[in-house]
Amino acid sequence: MTNDPVCGATKTFPEDPVELEKRCLSPDLAGVTITCEDAPHACVEEDVVHMGILLDGNGALSGVFYWGPGWRPTSLL
Repeated sequence: MTNDPVCGATKTFPEDPVELEKRCLSPDLAGVTITCEDAPHACVEEDVVHMGILLDGNGALSGVFYWGPGWRPTSLL
């Protein structure tokens, strides 16, 4: 890992299990907040796609989540 600055935008998953199910997300993600790991974007936060890494309880990669205009959850490994 480098010490390069990251975007820092955050996304919090809903607490409601029904809402998570509608979005095809695991109930384990209830209330989890992820942070965009991409380099700082030149555009305003609402106009760009963000990417956050999901780690399991042991610090191992468990998935990658993209959000922003037109994006939906992608590969949860």
